[in-house]
Amino acid sequence: MLTAMSCSDDDNTVVPGSSVMMSFCGEDIQTDTRASFTTSMTSFGLSCSVYSSSATASSAAFGNYFLNKKISNNATTEYFWPGSGKKCSFYAYYPCGNSNIILNSTTSSTGSPTYALTIPTDITKQVDFCVAEVKDVAGDYERTVTLPFSHACASISFKIKNTGTEAFTLKSVSFYGVKQSGRYSNGIWSTSGNASTSTSNAMTI
Repeated sequence: MLTAMSCSDDDNTVVPGSSVMMSFCGEDIQTDTRASFTTSMTSFGLSCSVYSSSATASSAAFGNYFLNKKISNNATTEYFWPGSGKKCSFYAYYPCGNSNIILNSTTSSTGSPTYALTIPTDITKQVDFCVAEVKDVAGDYERTVTLPFSHACASISFKIKNTGTEAFTLKSVSFYGVKQSGRYSNGIWSTSGNASTSTSNAMTI
């Protein structure tokens, strides 16, 4: 059973201990292998867990400070730092507000979140799902937090070159046994649903 959550504005349960507001900067750390999205990423979904400085992120209640908020990149938020004696962990994903990406964790969960993802069969509606986690930040850090986004999915493309003098038609390129839904948590995928076949249109080369 999936708990569908979109970017929201629920109240938090943590009492801030600082007058300094949090701010965040999302960065793409995989520009060597994939096209960078940093310039186009104006916002992302973000959850923050706050807990005692003697505890660890893995045992902390997920998103107990704020849960699945739509945060503007490179901007100050409405949330204050919790102060000394506390630690924070931040969990972000991009894009936020896409119906095919569901945050499936609530404040009754602990540690890293689980996301449910469905890949549309229409390639024009497919998105680049990216995640970032920054854990165990001091509650009195009071500076901009850099969120290092990595790509949780990979796209597959083909380049076909005609070295002859006459044009020919490639009828199609097909992928077999592809599952189009799954769950992602802490760098691990578990796929689900029936395997399908994806076939391209004919191409004249």
